Amino acid sequence: PITVSEDASHWTFVFGRDLGATQLRMLDAAGRTVWSGQVQAEEGYVYRVARPDVAGTYLMQVIGDAGQWGLPLLNAGF
Repeated sequence: PITVSEDASHWTFVFGRDLGATQLRMLDAAGRTVWSGQVQAEEGYVYRVARPDVAGTYLMQVIGDAGQWGLPLLNAGF
């Protein structure tokens, strides 16, 4: 239900269906929250998140009325 693209400084999330009130949480490899936010995710909704300055693997948790997903994200750093 979510596609991810990236550019030099951001990840872009496009929601493929209506998820309702949705919590987004980015975790680092140690499981610490490095960013969180809440959106009203409708089909076609686009949300951009700044990529962290620190290289590594991150997990974007998407928790909404329609379910929960984990999206692994690799950040090469700047």
